[in-house]
Amino acid sequence: MILALLWMALGCAGGDKAAEDTSQVDPDPDPDPEACIQPTLDVQVGTGSMSYTPLNDGDPVTLVHGPQGGWHILGSVWINHTNPIVRIHFEATTEAEGVLISGNNYTVMLVSDGECSGFFPGMYGYVSVTEMPGGETATPPELLGGKAVILRMTAEDEEGNIGEGQVRVVVELDPADVGGAAP
Repeated sequence: MILALLWMALGCAGGDKAAEDTSQVDPDPDPDPEACIQPTLDVQVGTGSMSYTPLNDGDPVTLVHGPQGGWHILGSVWINHTNPIVRIHFEATTEAEGVLISGNNYTVMLVSDGECSGFFPGMYGYVSVTEMPGGETATPPELLGGKAVILRMTAEDEEGNIGEGQVRVVVELDPADVGGAAP
């Protein structure tokens, strides 16, 4: 009798184990991540130091006065249909004069936010106004405050797939440059 109970207990435990193993098999495996990579990347230009914040045409972007005396515009990018490692060319051009005021290159690993998409925040677009009329004697806030600027990002992933995004923004002055002190 004891042997029969022991046999039944072991048999049931083995049956449960077998049922557990089969229930863990995924009948519908995840799709191939490479399937969503496309020859043309979807590139969205934004801003933000720690995360991606989308920008729309006409949005203000602060011209930041850095601690070392220079100025920059902070950009972020969101890219879809890509591998995680990308090369990004971030540029800013004045709309009225068509003068390139910033051109910076980055090679980054995107922060994944889904299959074949991600973002990278906190890219500095270092600003130089020397090519603008009056740029040899004026500062960036004097020449750019309230002006429209085109922010453009061109991205290329490891497979050679390329995409570009741009947005028209209006330069807003850093509070440290308005009235000589931050509030």
